[in-house]
Amino acid sequence: MTTEFWISHVDHETRTDGSKGGIERVCAWKHDVAARKLTDKKSYTRAQVVALLQAIDLGTRARLNVFYTTTLNETTSTWDRGAEVVLTRDGKYITTTPTDTTRDNLDELPKCDC
Repeated sequence: MTTEFWISHVDHETRTDGSKGGIERVCAWKHDVAARKLTDKKSYTRAQVVALLQAIDLGTRARLNVFYTTTLNETTSTWDRGAEVVLTRDGKYITTTPTDTTRDNLDELPKCDC
């Protein structure tokens, strides 16, 4: 069974010139698909997210974990699932799959609060 994580907040590294660098850590909830609710909000380093995304079931070769971005829907006060989070080609970083909006990109999420 695949575990879903929904990323709501992101912290970036700060470059020496003060600009925003790569993702350092994220705040993510586990999504209980059956109950349709988010639980267990926790901070994960980029390396932890990469390792979770790389984990597979050795028997079936199925992915064990999947990550999505999430944003709060201000109209309904619920969290909406956004873009899927995937590894970059070199397998060292995380990014979002292209969608028709930018608001669910990792770079657009608020600063971590967990």
